Amino acid sequence: MITVFYDGKCNLCSREIRFYRKITKNYCFSWIDLNKRNALDRQMFSKIDALKALHVKDHNNNLFIGVSAFIVIWKNIPSFKLLGFLASLPIIYSLLSALYKIFSKWRYKKVISCKI
Repeated sequence: MITVFYDGKCNLCSREIRFYRKITKNYCFSWIDLNKRNALDRQMFSKIDALKALHVKDHNNNLFIGVSAFIVIWKNIPSFKLLGFLASLPIIYSLLSALYKIFSKWRYKKVISCKI
């Protein structure tokens, strides 16, 4: 089971997760809204950390954050495997990581649901 921790109060995040849920009905994903009670029980990261960047745990319970988390999702959706592979290439991964850091800092400062 791949567990995806996302901000259900963020419109952008919710829209993206709804899309993934729609196309992965028969796959092994668990979608955890960070705003649900006990969403992070037994996790080794805080809600604040999870609001700052997407967090995913894979089948082996390995934790992936940010672009790495998206790559785990993409590589486990048949129609997105190529995107996952391309995003994993060193130059592309570095570029995506830099862009994601900028975006996630902006989102964390601007989105009301990130205010704890």
